[in-house]
Amino acid sequence: MAMMRSHDERPHSVHVHPWIFKGVAGFVLLILIAAWGFSATWSPDSVEAYTGLALAMVSYLCLIAVGLAYAMNRFTRQRPEAAREEDRPARTSFHDWKSREIEVGDGHQRGSHVAIDILLAPAAVAIGLTILVIVWHLAPAASP
Repeated sequence: MAMMRSHDERPHSVHVHPWIFKGVAGFVLLILIAAWGFSATWSPDSVEAYTGLALAMVSYLCLIAVGLAYAMNRFTRQRPEAAREEDRPARTSFHDWKSREIEVGDGHQRGSHVAIDILLAPAAVAIGLTILVIVWHLAPAASP
């Protein structure tokens, strides 16, 4: 009879894989490129003075988002109170990390679920904004 490991005996960690932070930074960069893509075909009229301000604010917010992701990555790597050997940040593959249990707020979640939770919002905004920019650029060509 094979011994089954209970939920509490699964290997778990408190660290997020570095690829997650790189994914957040990549999606934020895509948001920034898409936001600047709107200004490429912006009509020059009375609102042109506010276009630069809006792009500056979007760029600033994207810089803050990447800065927060970088800071979170640095904090998790330099955590001094890692008591268990498995809690120390190691160069594990993403495949191994996503099958582990990750400690979150009030319990544990599988690493793949944590990755989806973290990347879902920036991915949705980046993909949606990119589609909007593509439609924005194609719409004048479709009009008669």
